[in-house]
Amino acid sequence: MEWLGKVFRSLFGTGEDNDPRKHYGSSTNHPHQNPTSISARETSDYLYKYSGSSTNLRQQNPTSYSSQVKPSIHTDNPSQHPHVNVKDQSFAYSPSLEKLSFDEGNKKQNNYGKESRIKSDSHKKEKLPVYGIPEEIRALIEKGKVPDVLIKPLSASTYSNYFASLLYAEDVYVETWSDFVLEGITVQIYQELTNRDKTRYKNNDQKTSTKKNPLVYFEFPHDRVDRPFLLSRDYVFLKPSGKMVDPFKGTVCRVEKSKKVVVEFGDDFHSPRRKSFDQNYDVSFSFNRVCLKRCHQAVAAASEPSSHGLLFPSYTPIRIPDARNSASSSNLHLDTKQQAAVSGILRCKGFPPYLVEGPTRVDNSPFGASSLAIQKTKAVVGVAASYIYKSFPNSKILIAAPTNKACDDLLRILLRDIPDTELFRSNAAFRELEDVPVEVFGASSYDGEVFDCPTLQKLKSYRVITSTFISCFRLYSAGITKGHFTHIFLMDASAATEPETMVALVNLACKNTTVVVTGCSSEKPSRIRSPISQQHGLRRSYFERLLGQLPYSEDNPLFVTHLS
Repeated sequence: MEWLGKVFRSLFGTGEDNDPRKHYGSSTNHPHQNPTSISARETSDYLYKYSGSSTNLRQQNPTSYSSQVKPSIHTDNPSQHPHVNVKDQSFAYSPSLEKLSFDEGNKKQNNYGKESRIKSDSHKKEKLPVYGIPEEIRALIEKGKVPDVLIKPLSASTYSNYFASLLYAEDVYVETWSDFVLEGITVQIYQELTNRDKTRYKNNDQKTSTKKNPLVYFEFPHDRVDRPFLLSRDYVFLKPSGKMVDPFKGTVCRVEKSKKVVVEFGDDFHSPRRKSFDQNYDVSFSFNRVCLKRCHQAVAAASEPSSHGLLFPSYTPIRIPDARNSASSSNLHLDTKQQAAVSGILRCKGFPPYLVEGPTRVDNSPFGASSLAIQKTKAVVGVAASYIYKSFPNSKILIAAPTNKACDDLLRILLRDIPDTELFRSNAAFRELEDVPVEVFGASSYDGEVFDCPTLQKLKSYRVITSTFISCFRLYSAGITKGHFTHIFLMDASAATEPETMVALVNLACKNTTVVVTGCSSEKPSRIRSPISQQHGLRRSYFERLLGQLPYSEDNPLFVTHLS
């Protein structure tokens, strides 16, 4: 690791000004290094600002689409969502894309989007608004028409409206399947997990749990080519065929081979008084909007001028000599290009983000290009994060990835160099216990029923936190603010949609936060339901978008390293 030491000593001995990117193109900092330099926009296009409160916001000037969308007074249509209780809900108008927020004092629990339970102190943020679809946008999408904002070039002034429209398209897709019913379906025990159900876990807080109920599954009939696109944590309702009784509510754990749906049900379904599997069921679905709502919040927050340096890095394109350290020592685990990537990361201080692109073509390799890219970029992130931890006692590192597996794998790598008392694995509240590796569980917080968040004081004490992009919202909701993390790594960001990566970024990064984004240009986000979303922007990741624009498109090593 001697070569890393030389990099740090030569680059950070005098503080922030050692980042050579700060002088790239001129003798002063770039405009994007200081968000306040965008003064011309401070009072223009950003009249709408996301608010999580339930106060009336009609005094503010709403931003509208070019088609002059009027404020919607409807939430999701109750007739299309038979399992949603919308009684006694009062609404407050929010000018950010005419989104609607619940008055949290009157909101009742419903099963359309159950929020994760979070333990924190008085800094806990309010719950998210509904983000109801504006009627004009709904009408366009239902007719297969594209909202005007999706046709215009993406810019700072259109960013929030652009991605909100794509998310609304996802919402419309969800609603079209609300009345879908499968009749006469058989349900069976999911045998492959019965041995795991007896596994006992224990974490640092000495809390344990044993899973009580087995998972069950059903399959879509072969003759039903029309079927909803289900994701983990969506809801399934089973009603005994031919009976007028309340349905049993379950939660989707996974979908295998696009036809086998694995579901977890509660004690009522598994009651010994019932012969659960000796009858047929009618199956209906409801969709969990927690992820969509967190994405809506993130793209609305991205309208703040302070986020522009993350979304649209800019600079005066004047070249300067390569300022990389010429250390010749090598790390046995990294090749030359990986070492260059680590050096580039360690050279950074604050905006703009630093990109690391994994190999896009692999000759004579048994692994696919994206798999090898993940392995190579994961090694770079692991070495860089470990060195930052050891060299800077005041550093706070967040490492986010699109999947639980990626987060777990990296945490196990970090455990080789970092004590588990300094690491925290932030999980989704209802993550399957059996999917959590035992060593990762030790770095998690589990209350015996769900994964929770520690107090804000405890959260702030951790030096390194790993989380999926979407679950990073729990950190923000618990009270972590911009500037707490000195370094944020967005690992494998090419596999996630841009709004998903923004959940981890815009709420937690400030201009002094060093942001590192890794990915593979041949990889695309795959968890997209709506055809309009797929064709008009959600399949282009944040990583891919940055890679194609300045300063990254010039392949300048001050901003990007290509591992291929």
